[in-house]
Amino acid sequence: MKLFHTVFFCLAMSCIAFAQSPDTKLDIPAGVKYKFASDEVNAAAKAVLEKALAGDQAVLKHLLSQSATCGPMLWQTLKPVAGPVLLNTKPMTMIVATPAGVVTESRALASDEARQAFWVALTGKYPQLASAKVRKAKANEISYYWATIPFDIEEPFFAIEAGRDVFIAQIAHDKSKTALFWIDLVGDLKALKPQQPSDATTIDLCINNVIGQPKKEGRSDCTMQPRSFAGDVRMLLIERMTSSINSTTSSGQLLASS
Repeated sequence: MKLFHTVFFCLAMSCIAFAQSPDTKLDIPAGVKYKFASDEVNAAAKAVLEKALAGDQAVLKHLLSQSATCGPMLWQTLKPVAGPVLLNTKPMTMIVATPAGVVTESRALASDEARQAFWVALTGKYPQLASAKVRKAKANEISYYWATIPFDIEEPFFAIEAGRDVFIAQIAHDKSKTALFWIDLVGDLKALKPQQPSDATTIDLCINNVIGQPKKEGRSDCTMQPRSFAGDVRMLLIERMTSSINSTTSSGQLLASS
């Protein structure tokens, strides 16, 4: 009987440990608006992402089938090795509320050619992505992404662990497709270098509502609050940002005129 109790206790502890493993348990930081998807949707999106990373070209074509964004930290590392096609993609000026209020840059990947060029640069710079682990994001990774976007985080959303480097990826998923929506390299926001793109058609994207960062006096914030928009409107944000607009039109004006 004593042996039975010992074995039962060990099995129970194993089940608890499994249930709380990093790949199944999600720790959402306070203040973050995070929308869950079903296990079925997440599993399907994860499978697509894993196959694309492993080099399945047919799956990769579907993953890169719509407008996407290369986040600021990842763009900072890819820019020095980017070719002409990637360098000519539309810059997105982002005001990220670090203690210094850094103005940095990400890139809108609006065309098939741009997304292909991006993927070549990404996998060339980080070849370890081919054997990366796709998992649920940890609290610090969720916090990083939240600090650099003006909309809610919606699953499918994953961390991509590639050696010492960790990426985050939000996937757009519906019945007809599973496509990359946003990808970035997780890092210290203080390491973002201030950038002022010279492109006259730069898109201005102001980030507010950052965790633990009060707004500074005199700071220019967007009048919109896209985090509160319905899902279909938020999905239009990237499409609108990647359209041909002049430098005097803000994303807030575009959405307000919809």
